[in-house]
Amino acid sequence: MFTHRCKGTAIGNICKANKDNGIWIRSAARPAVNQNTCQDNGRDGIQYTEGAEGEATGNICSGNAKHGISYLEVSKATGMGTDALTTARVASTSPRMLVQC
Repeated sequence: MFTHRCKGTAIGNICKANKDNGIWIRSAARPAVNQNTCQDNGRDGIQYTEGAEGEATGNICSGNAKHGISYLEVSKATGMGTDALTTARVASTSPRMLVQC
């Protein structure tokens, strides 16, 4: 979890089968979140909330219960190449970005 204006990095992690989010960015944190795999988590693969921002590049989010990536409460991220595959643990052969705004 990144919180309270943190500007750290999460690179190359495997976040799997967590009760909540794979990676959770909140409270105006602005980390770089790159090349992570977030799958089979109880909520979102990556969640930005409470004004969080940052760079998200090259992440793979699949099989998460809610969304691959979600942006809540005036949050946003920049970057390219993040694939959010299927939600609700449903298999898919075509990658697509799934974003909750």
